[in-house]
Amino acid sequence: MGVVSADLSLGFPDFRSGERTFQLLSQVAGRAGRGEQKGRVIIQTFNPANYSIISARDHDFDTFFIRERELREQLGYPPFSYLACLRFQGNDKRVTEEMTRRVGEEIKSMTAGWPKRGKEIKVLGPVAAPMAKLKGKYRWQILIKG
Repeated sequence: MGVVSADLSLGFPDFRSGERTFQLLSQVAGRAGRGEQKGRVIIQTFNPANYSIISARDHDFDTFFIRERELREQLGYPPFSYLACLRFQGNDKRVTEEMTRRVGEEIKSMTAGWPKRGKEIKVLGPVAAPMAKLKGKYRWQILIKG
């Protein structure tokens, strides 16, 4: 079995991209050889030193888990924080973008007034969603991390 461009999923703008890459490669490798027949998996990647790819190659969940946990703790991603994604979509690109910006500004001004928790909450964006247009709808998003 061959996996072409196995590292494409690492480029997704999602903190879980390493986890998803590891899962997919581990699943493919697990299906390559079953029963008495041994299988062989060839992984084509431009990022062979990435911990997700190395861990999947070596069938090493423990090392993957340790590295992923360390990275998420350093960056303050779940399970070390909460993360909410507010996604907006509409028929008009300009109106959708403007509404998302107004909501983002309102959230920032609201949390800035909170004496304790306001400094712990980060409002990221607004930005165009990874799939900025889907089924004729324009999409924007705001991430709230705390």
